[in-house]
Amino acid sequence: MGFARTRERDLMRLLARVVVFGYQPSGTEDEAFLRQVGYAAQVARGRAEDPENHLGELVKYCRACVGQMDRPPKPIAYRDSFQARWGAEWNVDAGKLRTELPLHVMKARRRGEATLPRQ
Repeated sequence: MGFARTRERDLMRLLARVVVFGYQPSGTEDEAFLRQVGYAAQVARGRAEDPENHLGELVKYCRACVGQMDRPPKPIAYRDSFQARWGAEWNVDAGKLRTELPLHVMKARRRGEATLPRQ
């Protein structure tokens, strides 16, 4: 599996965990991570079932953190307006999010249920 596909898969898994369990910021996230994850979460909103709006909370958190940082220079050609607004290094394919993120959410829910204590 190539680097780009591995990066996409890891991002999908992170977004799925956010949808299922929420996001607990560590406070040590770097600027590039916040820009990329905030951008991806904004693109993912509405493309996966998120009844508790965890993706929206993640977008707000990332926006608040990134808003305090200087805007990065524009070294790359951005593919969409969200990517340009966030200053994210690489773009996220909305079609892939629409088709693959719900599957990752189902897997995360199954893994999460397996770790809960049974009553």
